[in-house]
Amino acid sequence: MLRRPRPCALWTAQTFSVIGDRLYMLAVAWLVWDASRSAALLGLAAVAGGLPYVLVGTAGRRVLPRLASLRALAAVDAVRALVAVALPVWWTVREPSVAVLFAVAVLLGTLGAVFEPNLKALLPGFVAPSEIRQVVALLDAGARVARFAAPGAAAVLLVVVPAQTLYAIDAATFVVSAAALATLGRATAPAETMRPAARTRLPALRGRPELTCAIAVHGVATLLTTVTIALPILVTARFHAGASAYATASACIGAGALLGNALAGHLRSLGRFPASYCAAWVACGLMLGSLGLAPTPLALDALCVLLGITTPFMSVILQTALSAFPHADRIRLMSLDVTAVRAGETAGMLFLPLLASADVAAGFVLSGAATAAVALAGWAVAPSAPRPLTDP
Repeated sequence: MLRRPRPCALWTAQTFSVIGDRLYMLAVAWLVWDASRSAALLGLAAVAGGLPYVLVGTAGRRVLPRLASLRALAAVDAVRALVAVALPVWWTVREPSVAVLFAVAVLLGTLGAVFEPNLKALLPGFVAPSEIRQVVALLDAGARVARFAAPGAAAVLLVVVPAQTLYAIDAATFVVSAAALATLGRATAPAETMRPAARTRLPALRGRPELTCAIAVHGVATLLTTVTIALPILVTARFHAGASAYATASACIGAGALLGNALAGHLRSLGRFPASYCAAWVACGLMLGSLGLAPTPLALDALCVLLGITTPFMSVILQTALSAFPHADRIRLMSLDVTAVRAGETAGMLFLPLLASADVAAGFVLSGAATAAVALAGWAVAPSAPRPLTDP
């Protein structure tokens, strides 16, 4: 699939954008902590980056459709590159300040909030209907690799370069993404993306309670699963192990996720939506809770692989379901989903790691059990979609 120009360009754009997002989040967290030594300001830095997603998702209905083209998204990433590279230049003149860091986090978060759902919504216009799920899985795999690679790369870079340099590297990733989108935008113009996106009242969401339920489950479950931030604490407290054990567990999650992506993209059918979606979250919750009960590091690694395998299924199932809608509705639905996820991530990063640190094993067990319970509740109350979730 990556040998074909369109999927390759989309994969490149999303992967490098995700790397850029993760690098600036890590950079702002480190620099805020280094400048203030305040845990409260560190938490607010996470909120500053996540809040724009919530605001754009709830109040940006008119803005999102205006950027629903490849060239517009290329311009958005070009602006993100300029914003990111401006910080190292600024710091050659003045010392870093927490206020400037917060302002940049809000600005980059706002640009990311209009970029992410629009890129996902454009995907079905560039591949055949029968290939949508496979390409969704491919893009999801790239994003997951980027999420795992960015922290490791940042850790290595921080040993040899100042933290401010991460913003310059961040800018370079956005430039790569902008170039890929601009090239694809010049080469092709799907009919769907050439028309101005019509203003939508979202009859698709109001008339499809299974989507409402699935997006709600996604947001709440994302909040609960942010307990995985405390994985280093679990490795240390339960097994008295060091950084290498944590790196191994993280690598096992990543390896499992890549295997899960391959399965989710190539299985003949993923079942009926939203039952299959909720079932995947139940499996994820059970695996997450089992981490807190792992008797040995080897057992923990095996469970991390299983947890990694389950995680792509939720994303692929939901994104494939949303891709079936007309473009205007699709933008709004994907924006609402991104909003729910970012709100859950932001709330979870503020509270769950603190709760888990008191009794980390119990924190994993309770978070996993709550995730499975939320998914089961969604499964019970949501009606089935009108047709099975299979390739068109």
